[in-house]
Amino acid sequence: MEFNQIRYFLDLADSLNVTEAVMWSGMSQPTLTRAIQRLE
Repeated sequence: MEFNQIRYFLDLADSLNVTEAVMWSGMSQPTLTRAIQRLE
């Protein structure tokens, strides 16, 4: 588990919206999704 993965998860949890989390994190939707999947 990496710090960035936790940050991305928190961005998603704060927004409850993948599109907003992508804008906050500055990455693409597939990249964000893969980072979250690695936490599972």
